Amino acid sequence: MKKVLLISTFLVAYVKANEPECWSLPRYPCCSKGTKTQIRDAYGYKWGIENKNYCGILYEVKDIEKVSVNDPVTDEIIVTDPSNYCWSENYILDSHPCCKDQSPENINYIDDNGITWGIENGEVCSIGDYHTFDLDREFIQETKEEWNDFKKRWDNGEKYNFERLSVFAGDNETMLNFGWYSTTDDVPKIRYSIDKDMRDAKEFMGKQRFHEILKGIKYYSNQVTITGLKRLTTYYYQRKLNGRWEEPIKFETQDPHNYKFIFVGDPQIGGFVGKVSSLDLTRVATEDEGTRNDAFNWNRTIEKAFKVAGGKPSLLLSAGDQADSLCQNHTEDEYFLDETQYSAFLYPKLLQGIPHATAIGNHEDVNENFKNHFNAPNTYRKIENSDRIIPGYSYFFKFNDALVVVLNSNHFSCQDYTNTIKRAIAKYPNTPWRLAMFHHDLYGIGQFHSQDAYIVNQLRPCLTPLLTSNHFDLVINGHDHFYSTSHFVSFDPSKNQYAVNKINESHLKDKIFNRDRKGTLFITANCSTASKFYGGREDSFDYAYFGNQTYTATFGLLDFQMDQKNQKYRMKISYFDVESEKTVDGAFIFEKDFDEINDGPYDFGDDFDYGENDDSIEHINDCWAYIYQKKCCSDPNTDIVFIEDGLWGYEDGDFCGIPINYSATGPVTLTNKFKLIDRSVCWSKAINGNDCCQKPYAQVTQSDENGRWAFDFEKMMKDIEEKRANGELPKVGFGKGGFGKGGFGKGGFGKGSDKSMKFGNDTTTADSVPESFDTFETFDISKMLCGIYRVDENTVFITDDDDTQEQPPSDECWATKLGYKCCSNPNSKFNIFSIDQDGKWSIENNEWCGIIESTEGDDDCWATKLGYRCCVNASTEVITIDKDGQWGVEYGEWCGINI
Repeated sequence: MKKVLLISTFLVAYVKANEPECWSLPRYPCCSKGTKTQIRDAYGYKWGIENKNYCGILYEVKDIEKVSVNDPVTDEIIVTDPSNYCWSENYILDSHPCCKDQSPENINYIDDNGITWGIENGEVCSIGDYHTFDLDREFIQETKEEWNDFKKRWDNGEKYNFERLSVFAGDNETMLNFGWYSTTDDVPKIRYSIDKDMRDAKEFMGKQRFHEILKGIKYYSNQVTITGLKRLTTYYYQRKLNGRWEEPIKFETQDPHNYKFIFVGDPQIGGFVGKVSSLDLTRVATEDEGTRNDAFNWNRTIEKAFKVAGGKPSLLLSAGDQADSLCQNHTEDEYFLDETQYSAFLYPKLLQGIPHATAIGNHEDVNENFKNHFNAPNTYRKIENSDRIIPGYSYFFKFNDALVVVLNSNHFSCQDYTNTIKRAIAKYPNTPWRLAMFHHDLYGIGQFHSQDAYIVNQLRPCLTPLLTSNHFDLVINGHDHFYSTSHFVSFDPSKNQYAVNKINESHLKDKIFNRDRKGTLFITANCSTASKFYGGREDSFDYAYFGNQTYTATFGLLDFQMDQKNQKYRMKISYFDVESEKTVDGAFIFEKDFDEINDGPYDFGDDFDYGENDDSIEHINDCWAYIYQKKCCSDPNTDIVFIEDGLWGYEDGDFCGIPINYSATGPVTLTNKFKLIDRSVCWSKAINGNDCCQKPYAQVTQSDENGRWAFDFEKMMKDIEEKRANGELPKVGFGKGGFGKGGFGKGGFGKGSDKSMKFGNDTTTADSVPESFDTFETFDISKMLCGIYRVDENTVFITDDDDTQEQPPSDECWATKLGYKCCSNPNSKFNIFSIDQDGKWSIENNEWCGIIESTEGDDDCWATKLGYRCCVNASTEVITIDKDGQWGVEYGEWCGINI
């Protein structure tokens, strides 16, 4: 029998190699100690039976000659020759017989798990031994001893250690942000010294909040920031945990101009749950077993990444889904499991020696564990839709030459993204490198997520112009568990869509990119623990450069260098396989001349189309409206018709941003008259009862004889929640693709739209309604549209003849001599629309008003000399700490906190 011969030959060769302790692998596991010998085969090897599967005998109790035996558990007759045993008959995920013809030529297909199948007599059958793409640690002989030791330690208590330390990136390279759980409410403290005996240690106190009770134990979240770290220095730090100082931990800082970042996608620890282990094909891995398997693999990834990085990386970037548990039912058991997965993420000891920065993944979006473990710097907390659970925030930091912006892409808010990026660049305007990281892959090619409507129709239109106008070099994403890189992608305002600058043949020779780099490189990182893998899409996309699925754990490296001799900054991007340490993709090498950094905007080339009225790159930078996918008005003196996130005019049938002066040395620019649209008069309300859109930059999804329409996502979410509450929709998450299985489905926005919608080269039609909506006839997608305000002969404008507002004394109002009033509302100073050489200007009653800046208390405000004000609210939360003091955020601006 061909199959027997092949297997027997393999076993003999395997044993002669004398490599693994278990001679019967990989087809069969070895038996547990004490298992009885049931048969001896023709080669003299002894076999037992465990879990309805043959196993090789290592430890004997009693040998029994080859006989038929009954399974004592099921009382079923067991085959007596392991050579004839068919593993796939008992395979729990897809039970089938084994093919009689086991030759590779008979293979019909390979499934998502990597198992090879054939067809005989019209029936599916297995070919070859059991194997899987999943990184099942039981199957790997190289680390068997280490794995067995880890299993014991993990099961005996390591998984219950929820007090592991997170060493997070600080505001800049001189700072570190620590976070951890404790079981006492002691004041959190961290101290550090250059001496291991902690002489002359600097001690820092932080803040604490009660977080949760799990299994009867109270857990408190602690956060401490330390400052004053220098480069190329060895430090030792200690944490005071539950009233006791722990042993010092070594921490080394590296060269500020020659350093490395590790980056990973989706550790998703616990994702192995439901997979089949080679130890027992008759069942799937439990949640605890899945977490344990991935915890070991994650530690292995970190160890290998450190090795490839030369042992001294400076930072770890993780693009989201650190944990797998969704906690959808919000039970204590779900939260407990989630905490074991965070424990696994923080388990590697090497992570105590470098800071990390993590993005929020969709698997971390339903509870507050993320922000209680991780102490992120410069968080943007004035967020939209704050009535939901807030797992964490968008944030930014500078590390040596790189500015890193990390966005929460789970809940769409272009306002939040814009403000975070603006704050980051305002604070650190001249870094050579700008990196962004968020979970959802903006320009990926993965099978399950890359073309979700949420990504294509919301995230992409917002973030593409935002990343382009602010000159981001690299974006790191995850989510799709499939590796890919894009060509260089930018935003083309004349077409209101993305543009592609292809990596050409000349680039392929050395992959060095200089000033010819027009746009941003997008990398979608694969799963870094091999807990879950997905395929790639079969259709092609013009923005896609490369993609593959190695079905192995992977990681990337960013190698930053400063070449003083040639006056260049250099960033080298490479991607590696964990086990082999071989390069999967790259290297991409970006270079910038020293004189590029402070020269202002990049030169994107003469062939870059800036739009009809745009003749210079300065326009795309100065026009704030581009972040909302709108142009700025060609006439700067046009009437102000709308005030929402800025001042808007109306030209060529669309809203345009009014570029108001914001320079204290510039000329007076208050020439725009107010002709505000009366929002109480809504044309769409009169037609079908739909409200008008409250954002002038709402994206047009269709037009008809009545006007232009956009999709009102906030209204849709409220409608969904109401129908869930009434039992008309199931109380579940949104599935793999956002809203239902396919996002909004191939048909874009469903029944309410009769036109196609386009962003970039992806066109969606209204012919196909998402599966989740089709199931419930009560969901009327047409009611989710809002009418976009217009300016025509039928438009009603606000008229305000009230001239009775109370004015400050004239001698205090500097604006009077200019023909304007001063603002009566003291909060106007937080709503500045323009600045010129005369002062700051706001708007009241549809008129410009001058802001009277009080100097009262300025002598007591230490932040004044740094160009900031002090916080008005005494309870303003401390966001970050530097050498000057503690800082908070009020009204979207930094403010110093007086202690």
